[in-house]
Amino acid sequence: MNKKIVQVDKTIVTPYYERFGVQKSGLVAISMVARCKSRTQAGKKIDENLRIELNQLAFRENPLRTRNQFFDTPAAFNGSLLKNKEKTVVLLTLLDAGTHTLGLIPKQGAYIKKIIVEELSGTANPFFEIDSQPEDGDRRPWYTFILIDLPIRLLLVDATIRRRKHDSDDIKVVADGMALQTQQSIKYRFWSFIGELLQIVGASFRKTEQFETELDSGIHYLELFVDRMPLVHAVRLVIEHHNFNARERATGLVQTYKELIKGGAKEFDVDPVIIGAVIHQEQATNVNFVDTLFDNIGGLAGINTSIGIGQVRVKTAREPEQIYDQLGVKTEQDSNVNKNMARVERLKDPWINIRYVAAKIKFSQDRWRNAGFDISTKPEILGTLYNIEDVAHPVDPHENPQANDFGKGVSNNYSLIKSMIDE
Repeated sequence: MNKKIVQVDKTIVTPYYERFGVQKSGLVAISMVARCKSRTQAGKKIDENLRIELNQLAFRENPLRTRNQFFDTPAAFNGSLLKNKEKTVVLLTLLDAGTHTLGLIPKQGAYIKKIIVEELSGTANPFFEIDSQPEDGDRRPWYTFILIDLPIRLLLVDATIRRRKHDSDDIKVVADGMALQTQQSIKYRFWSFIGELLQIVGASFRKTEQFETELDSGIHYLELFVDRMPLVHAVRLVIEHHNFNARERATGLVQTYKELIKGGAKEFDVDPVIIGAVIHQEQATNVNFVDTLFDNIGGLAGINTSIGIGQVRVKTAREPEQIYDQLGVKTEQDSNVNKNMARVERLKDPWINIRYVAAKIKFSQDRWRNAGFDISTKPEILGTLYNIEDVAHPVDPHENPQANDFGKGVSNNYSLIKSMIDE
């Protein structure tokens, strides 16, 4: 496995960009270790904060809220929580061979210790040997793992906790804002490693806890919150789908992201049920999704032919950007960003991906309406055009369009998706 360590060791007040190369397409882990001070420690009116971008993919809150949050997220370093203590964020994503760009964007300032890039091609169960303790302090986020367009079925944490005189070691594991529970008692239900349960002050105990999740492909945050100084030996992730039935999985994805589907529909003035039905059909007919995931992890297949919840094809994604400015990849902040790499990474974000789906539907709908043919209430035709139409070389509008199998599937699922969207 190829591994690169960059010792940054400096305080930044303006964006810092680190370009790095990937030798073989596949799974890559990018780790950042940094600190941010509270406003009191920094002697400023607001806290220091730091956010991350990978190939211009910025990380928002999850679950998403109406107002975009970029600094107040598990992916960020927040001075009010950290109080100048160290935190590590690990990005896990599938990257093509080539040059990529990591962006670290501070607000008020941040101290960057180091960046580690490790190629994990062929590893579906990445193992992170940590063998370290956090600095002594109260409950705070210490490690965050970010899975980008990847599912996660299991998380295993190996740690040693100690009973201390006044306040003992504890660890809480959080997935997308929800504590993963292993304790049955009400008092400890949010914490999985609890030093207070040890009978003797000074006693320690090592154990491995296993946490099951049902998080399908998307952007997910797995956090280790620590109290005092537990010794974390290792973390293992099992990256695989929990549901192997393509149709059931498709229904689950639409249910999970229905609020984003509604948002994309409102932005582009199209029927949200059509968006949902197109996504459902893309995923329900993607029967090889399990094999594709493992091929991509191992670098055995061409990564990023079709990406994300809407299976948007990278080669055709740039055309809608020419029509709808809000979709475009911006490179003025960092001229070193490869525009196609940025497009690929951004399409892994469900919200951005859904907006591309909505834009493509709007393109077809508006062209046909302007030519005198209203197809806005014909899911079978909009679905067919979504499936076959190239924005750069669109289908000429005509009086009697025919649906293909994909479009018929969109129409057949319309009632199912409508019942989900309208809930």
